[in-house]
Amino acid sequence: MIVAVDDQNFVLELKSIGSYGFKLLDGPKEEHIHQLQLCMHFFNIHNGILLYENKDNHQLKEFEVSYEAELAESLIEKLQQVMVFIRDDKLPQKPSFPKDLEWRCKYCGFRKYCSD
Repeated sequence: MIVAVDDQNFVLELKSIGSYGFKLLDGPKEEHIHQLQLCMHFFNIHNGILLYENKDNHQLKEFEVSYEAELAESLIEKLQQVMVFIRDDKLPQKPSFPKDLEWRCKYCGFRKYCSD
């Protein structure tokens, strides 16, 4: 969504999160920053806001995010690579995660297609 604040346009992303995650949230999540960067790029708006709502009590946390051209371009490159995999009907290599994020594989819907 695009909103104007003091005659300046912002891309606004609304996110909901449970109480536990909300309590730990001291900055925007990386994946949300990436999504917002792409939106800012395509709308040519260089200011963004990530607004998190606690699902349990409706508290809010707001984080302003500035457009980063290099990050947006690298994300677009990754999307283009994904499009090639889709076109060629092939799977990409399994991503490597830092140790603290390896747990994601356990819950991934594509786990049965990956080779460890």
